[in-house]
Amino acid sequence: MFRSGLLLSCALAAVSSANAADQRTPGAGNERAIEIARASKQVKKAHDFLLSRARSIRDEHLRRETLELLLAKLAPEFGFAKPAKTEDPTRYNTLYRNVMLSQLSAERILLRYAEGGLPVVRSELQALRARHGF
Repeated sequence: MFRSGLLLSCALAAVSSANAADQRTPGAGNERAIEIARASKQVKKAHDFLLSRARSIRDEHLRRETLELLLAKLAPEFGFAKPAKTEDPTRYNTLYRNVMLSQLSAERILLRYAEGGLPVVRSELQALRARHGF
């Protein structure tokens, strides 16, 4: 009994691990899920709520942290990764973060985020890359 329970547990763990590995890559259903979400009134309402909250950030520290999170979230799409605390941030700061902030300004990035979320910020950064080729 114990042996079969152990065997079943190992089999379930193996299946769970295999499924978890598959979840890290986009699947065929993602595009359909995006379509459904865009058509959903509840998703739109939740999205609008989050945008309204982003617009109302008055605390300077929180605004700065939000900006850093936005830039870090989009960094891999531009060939950069936010360095870990133990890593040298020079490449990330010099070639990505500082370029974004000097060309667009923190206020513009946060405003664009408040207007349309991450996709709007992404398109701003893509346009900047197209103009300046960073």
